[in-house]
Amino acid sequence: MKENKLEKKLFIICIESICLFLLIIVGLKSYKDNLKEVSFDHSNNEYSYINVSSMSEKFAYDKDKDVGTHFVIEKEETGKWHIYIIAIKESTYSKYKNIIDASYERISIKPKPIKVYGYPSKTSTSLKSIALRNVSNFIPRENKVEINENNYETYLTDSYLDTTIDKKSPITINIIFIIILIVLETIILIDTIVDKHYIRRLIKYAISRNNRKRIH
Repeated sequence: MKENKLEKKLFIICIESICLFLLIIVGLKSYKDNLKEVSFDHSNNEYSYINVSSMSEKFAYDKDKDVGTHFVIEKEETGKWHIYIIAIKESTYSKYKNIIDASYERISIKPKPIKVYGYPSKTSTSLKSIALRNVSNFIPRENKVEINENNYETYLTDSYLDTTIDKKSPITINIIFIIILIVLETIILIDTIVDKHYIRRLIKYAISRNNRKRIH
């Protein structure tokens, strides 16, 4: 009976080990996917980035949160540009100062673009209204399109990049299962080790059964 009990324990450990291995593989894939950088896209909620080539002074400010809202321009190698809105902690203003100064031609040196990260957030009606009143002061001179209520989302989308939110590291269901399996395996393994004299008997039993097969 005890040999059967021990065999069941070892069988359970083997099954759990296989499941644990598969979950770790899936977990590693999810982790690698999480490391991939995604460019800003208003249609999803992923942690993403914008390469800031030009940046305005803040046109809106939340004093309680010390969050300023700025227009930014991202330029492609082809020369094509996109205008977006980002929210930053104004305490980090010095990080963007050179790009802002260059955007207003306060300095002659053109700094390298800055890659900023955050989460897309929906633009409120009030923020949209403020943006519409100020965007014409920042868009490139060569732009011939007037951004208004009707075409706002075509150019500025319905979201902005909130850089004040830290990257989330959610505990996935895979990680929860891995933890549960490790705990169960540890419990069963300890219980099995405690019954180590039964392991010896099981080994002897397996050897004797193998010898009987050879004789026959």
